[in-house]
Amino acid sequence: MTRLADPQSVVAICIATYRRPDGLKALIDSINAIDLKGDTIRPILVIVDNCPDALAKDVLGDLQALTPFQVIYGVQPVPGIVSARNRCLDLVPEAADFIAFVDDDEVVTPGWLAAHLRTLEISDAVAVQGAVQPDYMQPPTGWMETLSVFETGPFDFDGPIPFAATNNSVIRADFVRRHVLRFDMRFNRSGGEDQEFYDRVQALGGPIWASPDAVVHDQIPAHRMTLKWIKQRSFRTGNTLSRIALLRGRGRLLRFCKGSGLMAVGALRGVVSLPFSKAGAVRGLLQLHRGAGMLAAFVRLDYQEYSAAAVQLDRREGG
Repeated sequence: MTRLADPQSVVAICIATYRRPDGLKALIDSINAIDLKGDTIRPILVIVDNCPDALAKDVLGDLQALTPFQVIYGVQPVPGIVSARNRCLDLVPEAADFIAFVDDDEVVTPGWLAAHLRTLEISDAVAVQGAVQPDYMQPPTGWMETLSVFETGPFDFDGPIPFAATNNSVIRADFVRRHVLRFDMRFNRSGGEDQEFYDRVQALGGPIWASPDAVVHDQIPAHRMTLKWIKQRSFRTGNTLSRIALLRGRGRLLRFCKGSGLMAVGALRGVVSLPFSKAGAVRGLLQLHRGAGMLAAFVRLDYQEYSAAAVQLDRREGG
């Protein structure tokens, strides 16, 4: 087990990027400012451009010139979020003790990486998940803030949790190598690949812990701050959970029952809350869509959040 007391903990920070050069530059700048704990942490940036014409390098120039840390840069011309993430894992150097995941529309806080490694040091965790706080591009509505729809966490304590996501997580590199872990291509266009990945980590005996002080900030563009977009994300999240159950061959009845229950409870809550609370009504609507996504998986309907058209529209609108 690598600990912070060792000479250096080498961390490969995996960044899959697609048509967000400004976001990538902001992320690199924030990584440049992290606390290295007296040089006991050595980051290596593994950046994979999922744009065939290498837009990030074309716009930003030599990425190595943007940071004092080593940069490993690759292009993945095969479209899709899984294609890009797996190329990142392929490029992680053998020297890496840990693999971190963060998105190209986020910035990290100075204590982000040290907090993750501290949680790994004091626990039996194989992976850790940190908090994600939204930076809204326009003032959010009241119900949006009440429901915290764009937040992960905050976590009140260090301890085991049932999930992790690639928007802010770290995993032990030896665990990834030992089990030859890669993201599942069946989620390449739908998203939810990180839920499936970390579900496998837990199935293989890898505990996941919360790391409350490892905070990143996620930029939320205006076009995502709509009820339509949030409903679609809720549908996709439920859809992913049932797809995982179907792939594993376990928990299928539970997911079907949960989906049916969420639809019923969500519809009732939405109707009852509407005259009194917009937040309550929206909460019910999101539960209904999450349940619908769960049930849709049973008829092999997979929501394609990362289809070519959806991603092009998202980037064109500033996402």
